[in-house]
Amino acid sequence: AGQALSFIGRSGSEYVGLLLDTFHMNIEEPSLTSCFEQAVTRGKLFHVHLGDSNRLPPGRGHLDFPAILSTLREGGYRGYLSAELLPVPDPDTAAEQTIRYMQVIMK
Repeated sequence: AGQALSFIGRSGSEYVGLLLDTFHMNIEEPSLTSCFEQAVTRGKLFHVHLGDSNRLPPGRGHLDFPAILSTLREGGYRGYLSAELLPVPDPDTAAEQTIRYMQVIMK
């Protein structure tokens, strides 16, 4: 995220931003909350993909989604959250699991 933010800063464009994916940020970043905080603080977080550490719906792996959402809220992020998941056991069930989990932790 830091490298991408540096690139965006050098571009000088207000129309270039980041789509951060929780699954990939878990692999690439030393801290999930820090990468989201950096992007939100700089006004360059345009979109978020949700997927747990195993690419299943949030709550089915080990990522700390309450901490991620808290970071997004505190930073003032008002953009979209969308799911990018494996369709397990099928697409509709994965979507329903994501919606239910997110509704619970977003209260």
